[in-house]
Amino acid sequence: MHCEWYKNSNTQMHDPDMEFLQSKDSATCAVWEWVKGECHRRKGDRMPQMSLDELEVAARRLGIELDRLRNILNSFVEVGWVTGDKRVRSWRRWQNRSSGKSIWEMKQQIEMIEEARSKLREWGSDEEKKKGLPKLRNRVSELKERIMWAN
Repeated sequence: MHCEWYKNSNTQMHDPDMEFLQSKDSATCAVWEWVKGECHRRKGDRMPQMSLDELEVAARRLGIELDRLRNILNSFVEVGWVTGDKRVRSWRRWQNRSSGKSIWEMKQQIEMIEEARSKLREWGSDEEKKKGLPKLRNRVSELKERIMWAN
């Protein structure tokens, strides 16, 4: 299964939440990659319940102290990337729907959809207006969310 989260990792430093979190602790990106990796390994959106020993091993692998790891994990909850019950927000959507398109291509697709709607409203015959365009609201919404996460 294609993993969209990993594809977007190379642009995550431009995300305002990540910039904020990185300014608080430079290990944030490494911990976020670890969180995504743990979820992907378990084929689900929820971080596993981990014992103190398991958390210590994870912290050691990441090259940080256990308290630092806990603080970073809590910061993901604070910004809404992880829910209180340890689920990664929008995980299933990102894992199941890979467009394979670049940010530029997605923005172009949104612009084409919006232009077609505008032209239909302005120039379309009554019959064409009744028929309308395919319902693309969900697609536009999905593309905009992907762009938001990737920027």
